[in-house]
Amino acid sequence: MFCAYGIGANDVSNSFASAIGAKALTLRQGVFLAAIFEFLGSILAGAAVADTIRGGIANQNAFESRPELLMYGMFIVDLTTGIWLLAATTYGLPVSTTHSAVGSIVGMSIACAGWDAVVWYKSVNTFPYIGGLSGIILSWVISPILACAFSVVLFGITRVLVLRRQNSFQIAKYAFPFYTFIAIWFACNAVISKGLPQQKNEISKLPGGLDGSAAWISAIVAFGFAVMSATVGNYWVGKQLEKDDAAYVDKIGIKLKSIGECPKEVKNLVVRKVTISGVHKDAENYSSPTMLKADQEHRFLGSCGGPLVPQVIQNLSVYQWINTGLDYDIFACIDEDESVAETQDACEEFDYKTEQVYRYLQCFTSCFNMFAHGSNDVA
Repeated sequence: MFCAYGIGANDVSNSFASAIGAKALTLRQGVFLAAIFEFLGSILAGAAVADTIRGGIANQNAFESRPELLMYGMFIVDLTTGIWLLAATTYGLPVSTTHSAVGSIVGMSIACAGWDAVVWYKSVNTFPYIGGLSGIILSWVISPILACAFSVVLFGITRVLVLRRQNSFQIAKYAFPFYTFIAIWFACNAVISKGLPQQKNEISKLPGGLDGSAAWISAIVAFGFAVMSATVGNYWVGKQLEKDDAAYVDKIGIKLKSIGECPKEVKNLVVRKVTISGVHKDAENYSSPTMLKADQEHRFLGSCGGPLVPQVIQNLSVYQWINTGLDYDIFACIDEDESVAETQDACEEFDYKTEQVYRYLQCFTSCFNMFAHGSNDVA
């Protein structure tokens, strides 16, 4: 539990940080979704990673005569990993739980049974065909390179073919099912091929074996979700955009590009509480009402039904402590750090409706990212 607390404080935040940073999700929404999808990922697709950490680093034969020593050693691994994660979190350092746990297991094994207690290398029949500690370290090198390459290629194609086009909103709606298909296919394939052993044994009996069956089953499921996103998803996004009014647009910080000329004839105009008094008879030019500033004109009145949480609970120190983290202003650094502000100002702006389509898409892909993180680091 202590180690899991450290994972939640540091590593889990990485899985939804991009969506919150883009304001596709709030911090509260990100934490709530992470609790669900991180759990599902670790349960449905985390068996393979858990097995690697359990027996792929420490040589089990070295502890065969002293199994209690391995048990105590793994306890120390959890303790040291949790301490390091919390220490890194205190100083705002994003670190990897996998790196920390693997390093702790290697150190524990050497201290308990010497250098031979570590599985430095072994050949395996699956990619990357290198097992033991060498295979894990190799994955640390390959993973960021592949992630960088996929990110550059995918975003580059999206920016050229979708975001910078004149009809980007219509193209974005067509691209929505494509991204949905990719995300669902990878998630289903991971659950089938790396999930529970009983599922793997049943599916491996189908034509094509485990890998082939996992690929076409995942494709069928992903195609179904893609059809849903193309119909129901795009319809729902369109309805949401139709409901956007001036107050909503102003709230999320959309900048007006231009203001057109005022119409010559205005009908059904409502003016709120304008009183003109004490006007001199020769002061016709000053008889029009004065415009108020935005901060004077708009006020948030709050909920008419009272607070959702009773005041008695709000006064509890535990409730206040939890809310301190959930109400933390992660965007304050934009005004405080000049380099961050310059980066924000230099960002390329795209069509508002197109960005809203990708806002909903990013919520979906963020959940997929949480699922993948739960199947790997949390496991």
